[in-house]
This record gives sequence, C-alpha cells and structure tokens, in this order.
Amino acid sequence: MAFSQSTLDLQKKLQAAGFSPGALDGIMGPKTQAALDKYNAAKTPTTTVTPVKAATISPVNTAVTNAVKTATNTVKTGTTGTTGANVTAGVKTASTGTAGTATTGTGTSGTTSTDTTIQGYKDQYATAQKSGDKVGMLKAAEAADKYRVSIGQTAQNTTLITSLKNKLTDEEKLKYTSGQSEDISGKVLNFDETYTPETTKEEYMSEITTYINSLLKQQADESAANTAKSRNTLLSDADIAKQELDDTYNQQLAELASQADKIRAAYTTGKANIETTQAKTLPTYDTSMNQQDILAQKQAKQIGEEFAQRGLQAGGQVTSELGQAAQTNLSEVGKIATSKQNYIADVANDLAALETDQATGLADTARAQSTAAQTLSSGKSAIIKKVNAALSNLTVDETTLLNSLAEQRTQMLYDATSEYRELSRQEKNDAFNQLLQQAGVAADSVDTIRQLIDDKTEADMAALEYKTAELKYKNLSKELELERQSLEQDIKGKKIDNATASLEYNNLKKGLNRDGSTPKSDEETPSKNEMTASFEAQLDKLTTNAQKLAYITKMKTDIITYLGKSAYDAYVKDFSE
Repeated sequence: MAFSQSTLDLQKKLQAAGFSPGALDGIMGPKTQAALDKYNAAKTPTTTVTPVKAATISPVNTAVTNAVKTATNTVKTGTTGTTGANVTAGVKTASTGTAGTATTGTGTSGTTSTDTTIQGYKDQYATAQKSGDKVGMLKAAEAADKYRVSIGQTAQNTTLITSLKNKLTDEEKLKYTSGQSEDISGKVLNFDETYTPETTKEEYMSEITTYINSLLKQQADESAANTAKSRNTLLSDADIAKQELDDTYNQQLAELASQADKIRAAYTTGKANIETTQAKTLPTYDTSMNQQDILAQKQAKQIGEEFAQRGLQAGGQVTSELGQAAQTNLSEVGKIATSKQNYIADVANDLAALETDQATGLADTARAQSTAAQTLSSGKSAIIKKVNAALSNLTVDETTLLNSLAEQRTQMLYDATSEYRELSRQEKNDAFNQLLQQAGVAADSVDTIRQLIDDKTEADMAALEYKTAELKYKNLSKELELERQSLEQDIKGKKIDNATASLEYNNLKKGLNRDGSTPKSDEETPSKNEMTASFEAQLDKLTTNAQKLAYITKMKTDIITYLGKSAYDAYVKDFSE
C-alpha cells in the first residue's frame, strides 16, 4: 500500500477524535481501518469533540531520532438543523458537517404523509447535490431508505448509497462517520491494566536496529569501496613506477652496451692504424742501414783507390782515413738500428696503451651496468616498501572505522532505548489525558486522578523505604551476630569474663558501643536524587555498555539499597540490550 496524504490527514483526525489508527504513516492499514469502523459505529454527535494532542511513536524513516507527530485537528460535527415547514414529520438539515438525524417535529399545518416525508429527504438530497455536498447527499439517501424500512417498505437507494460511499474522500469519510465516542469511563479506571503502546519496544527496536544496521552498513560499504579504490590506485601507481624503473634500466643497458662497442671499435681501429704504420715504417730503417752499408763500401773503395795512387808513403794516412770512415759508418748504422728498436718499442707501448684503455673502458661499463642494476633493485624495493606501508595504513584506517561504527551502533541503540522509554511515557500520558477528556472528566477531576496516581507513587516509595530499612536491619543483625561470636571467642580465650561479655552484648543490642558509649553518627545518608546523580555520573565516565554493566553488577547492593530493585533492573536492562 502506498502513502496517501489524505489517509495521513484521516489518521490524524481519528487520533484526535480518540480512535487510534496506529502509526501516522499515511497508509490505510488494519489499525486505521479498525479505527474508522469504530468511528462509524459511534452515535451522531450533539457536541463538538474537544481537540486532543495525541503523540504516537512514529516509524523510523531517515534519522535515528524521530519527533513525535502531533495531531491537533478539530473534528467538525453537524449542528442542529431547522425543522421543515408545514411538514408533520420534519427533517433537520445540517448547516455544517454531516446531516442531522430525522426527528419528530410539529408543523403549523398539514397532515402526516409518507410521500411528504420522502419528498423532504429528496429535497434535502437535491440541495446537497446542488452544493456538491456528497456527505449531505449520502445522509439524505440513507435517511430516506431508513424511513422506508421503518414503515415496511423496501430500500430503494442501496446502489446510490454504495456509489456515493466509494466516491468519498478521506476527509469526507471522517465527516460522514463523525459520532459520539462510546462511554470510556471504565477504560479510564482500568487504564494501567489495559493500556498497550502503539508500538511495542520489540517492534520499535527491530525497526530502528534495521535502520541503524543499514545506515552503518552503508558507511562501511562506502569505506570498503574507497579503501579498495585507494588500494587499486596504489598498486597501479606502483606498477607504473616499477615499469618506469625497468625502462630507465633497459635504456642505460643499451647505452652502456653501445659504449662498450665503441671502446672495442676504437681499440681495433687504433691497433690496425699502428700496425699499418709499423709495416710502412720498419722497412725504411732497413733501407737506411742498407744505404749506409753501400755508402761505407763506396768510401772503402775510394780510400783503396787513393792508396794505390798515392803509394805506400801515404799508406798510414789512408789507413787512418779508412778506419775513420768505417767507424763513422758503423756509428750511423748503429744509430739507425737503435732508432728502429726504439720505434718497435714505441709501437709495443702504443698497443699496450690501447689494450689498457679498452680494458679500463669495458670495466667502467661493467661497473655502470652493476650500478644500474642495484639502482633498479633498490628503487623497486623502495616502491614496494612505500606501497606496503600505505596498504597497511589503509587496513588500519578501515579497522578503526569499523570499530568506530560498532561503537556508534552500541551508542545509537542505547539512545534509541532511552528515546523509546521517553516516547512511551509521553504516549501513555497523552493517551490517558485523551481518555479523560473523551470521558468528559472536568479539569479538577483530572487533577484529582493525578493526585491519586501520585499517592500511589508515594505508597510505592514508602514500600521501597520499608524494604530499604528491612535490608539495613538485616545487615545490622548480621553485624550483631558477628560481634556475639567475637565475644564468645573472647570468653573461650579467657580475654573477658561472662558478666562483662553479657554487659557488652546488651550495649551492642541497644545500638551502643561495647563500653556503653554512644557511637559516632555516620555521615548523612544522601538523598535518592543525589545517589542517582552520583551513580549516573560514574556511568558516564565509562565508554562501553560492557563496562557499565560490570559496574552496575559491582554496585548491585548499593543500587538496590538506595535506589530500589526496579532502578537496578532498569539499569541492567538498558545496558544489556
């Protein structure tokens, strides 16, 4: 069934008229229908029903705490109409509200006539029809048929009446069904025994628990979705970062490989150039030595020829010149040979340097590769560490939220329990006032009834005080018994004689100290309100219901002693739910 504003208005008016339609939810349910049927069965009113503010426990819709809806609509009822002129059996018509019931009147002239009476109803119907008053039309049609049946005729407006009823709005239905409330004085007297709340605590808590669970589940689901999204983002960013490191590493490897190739190529080229130059240069040294030998041979030949021409007289000089020439030639050949050896050594050094440069370059490249690999590994490790830390924080945050939601649920359920207790008290109070007003109880009578209720409360308090005193007496009796046993032990231990023990025991029974002196007065016992405030202040310091319940259990004797068992039961019930 869907919500209807007109149904909600009808429920409010039924509630105000004293017929509870159940929850004011705008739905024509069984309670609303029962209230309407009960209203239909009521008598036609002769007075206006006093508007009453009625509070009910509304269903939970969008918040944990819902205000009590109040209905203050006044039910309009029909007033006495005018007597039909010149008609023996007149018809009273309603000036506002519903049609009046036909009553017997006296006309100034005319005779009793069935046709005239029926015509009066028809005129009333026509007047109502002209003004669009469906309720007036319905009342006239029903009155006409009721009259026909009363004189033994057959009702003729059954179909018309059904059709009109089906066309009535909720407001018109209430107007049509306005009637005198039944005598409820008995209900007032038996109110406490017969009163049942509109919504039981089980229903209320079930509904509000469902709402709270739904609300908190929504938050938990949103948190889980956000956590999953954050987790996926972290992992995705980590994969991207690691891929960037891999790309950088691969690029470095490629560059280092290219550098190594260049080093090898430079070595190969340099070596080839040296060897080529060596191949060209070494023959020049050999050529120079050969040329020097040829020159020496020429010089020796020349010296020999001169020796032959000049004779023996010049032999010594020729020999000397020849020796000098040979010596010079040998020196030049030696120089050339030395230069050749030096050149060969230089070539060997150049080749060794090339090899050293190549080895150094390749070693540097290898070290760079190793460094790049270490950078890649440490970079990935740092990313993984950072991601794991972030994921751990996400888990901690989610756990913290779930714990917070659980605490919120506990507190919200506790608040709902307190709210239900207050709403139930207000609803019961309003229902009682409503019954009194519907029963026509005067204001001073209401006060009297309230006083009786207060007296009953005081009687209950007196009974509680008696129970408290009885408990204290029992405690004192236990203390006295312990003192008696102590005296017996003192007698057995010969710490005291029988006469002294008897005297001290009698002093204790009188409420005195053993030596007969008056005991010091205890501190003044705090009032019940002070004890309640102190106790609840201690409860407020505790955070969880489990802690509060443990404290209540620990203080059970004191609570029952000073506040009563009902208070103890209420505390236990509040914090164990």
